[in-house]
Amino acid sequence: MKDPMTDEFLLPIFTNDLIHEDKVKVRVLESHDRWFGITFKEDLPQVLKDFRTLYDQGVYSQDLYSDIKHQ
Repeated sequence: MKDPMTDEFLLPIFTNDLIHEDKVKVRVLESHDRWFGITFKEDLPQVLKDFRTLYDQGVYSQDLYSDIKHQ
């Protein structure tokens, strides 16, 4: 068995399988935002720096979830 803490999960492959088995439907939303991926621990410093830049530009607030309305 592979180590789940170090193995890569191929979500597009699993999602595609579920679509072809008629178990899920997927809707793709268009976005012009930048995507950040963290695959390795070495990726984290750059992603944190990039998020800090977006925060400094006012793209994100200190509390990322402050705009969520609770019902």
